[in-house]
Amino acid sequence: MTTERTGFDSPRTTLELGVLVGVWLLVSPFILGFSGYSVPTWNDAIIGLGTLVAMYSPYGRETDWRGYAGVLLGLWVLISPWVLGYAHIAPALWNSVVVGIILAGAAATRLAPAPHR
Repeated sequence: MTTERTGFDSPRTTLELGVLVGVWLLVSPFILGFSGYSVPTWNDAIIGLGTLVAMYSPYGRETDWRGYAGVLLGLWVLISPWVLGYAHIAPALWNSVVVGIILAGAAATRLAPAPHR
């Protein structure tokens, strides 16, 4: 008997959250006011587009590659302020930390085995 996931860790919820994160990364530099800094703006744009492509990709729907991609993208967003040198820009730093944790955490729940009932 297979148990279907419901709630926060369901594939559909993870997909929807991934889409929201992707869109947020695209618009957040303009909303939070750090669009004048090219490195965090381009980083967010590239990762946002990558997240959207991963979430909407028709390839590998039966595999968990999207979960792995989400974890990797989320971890990159989380560490990118220090790796790319924009940790001194507070709005970009906190946006990256919060969004990275949300993206990596949501994607990791997709990879966890479903509980047996």
